[in-house]
Amino acid sequence: MKKEKFMGKKIINVFLTAVLVLLVAVIVVTLIVRVSGNTPNIGGYMIFRVSTGSMEPELNVGDVILTKEINDISEIHEGDIITYEGREGDLSGKLITHKVITAPYTENGTNYLVTKGIANPAADPAIRADQVLGKMEYKIPFIGAIYSFFLTPWGLITAIVLILLAFSGEFWNIYKLSHTKETKEVTVDAETVKKAVEMYKSENKVSDKDCNDEEKNT
Repeated sequence: MKKEKFMGKKIINVFLTAVLVLLVAVIVVTLIVRVSGNTPNIGGYMIFRVSTGSMEPELNVGDVILTKEINDISEIHEGDIITYEGREGDLSGKLITHKVITAPYTENGTNYLVTKGIANPAADPAIRADQVLGKMEYKIPFIGAIYSFFLTPWGLITAIVLILLAFSGEFWNIYKLSHTKETKEVTVDAETVKKAVEMYKSENKVSDKDCNDEEKNT
C-alpha cells in the first residue's frame, strides 16, 4: 500500500514538473516575442501562433504550432504546412503559415514553391526557398489560450509573477546563504585558563604575592 502511494506521489510530481516546465517555456517564448518582436529558435524549433483564419478548419485563430527549421528545400513536399516570410505586396514583412500546393521547383537557377491558405480562394504568389522559415511539426493542444493570455498586459505581469514563484525556492536558498554567518562554539577548560595565567605571569614577571596584593587593593 505504501509503495502504491509512493508511486502515485511520484507520478503526480513528475506531471506537475512537466506542466511547470511547459508553462515556463511558453512564458519565456511569449516574453521574448513581446520584447524583441522575434520568434526565438531553440534547437531548430520555433513556436508560432496562428493569427488569421486563412487555414481554417485545419488551423484556427489562436492555435499554437511547433515549426521545425528547414535545412534543405527538398525536405518540403506538397501538402506540408510551412511558415514563410512575405516579401511582396500586402504580405511584405509578415509571417505566413500556409499549405504547400506546388512542391519546390527550380526556375532560372532559383528554387520556388507555391502555397495557399485553405480558406483562401486563391493561391499565394510563388515564394523563393530562402523565404521559408520552417515546416510545421505539431499543433500544440491547450496552449493557444494560455499563449494568447500571456500576450496581454495582464498576462505579462502574470508571467513575471509565475517565473518568480517557480524559482522562489532558489531565491530563498541564496538569501539564507548570504545571511548565514558561521559560528563556532568556544569551550575553555580550567587547564587552559591556568596555562594562560602562568604565561601572563612569566611574560610580565608577576608573582603570586603581587596578584594577591592587587586583589586586596581592589
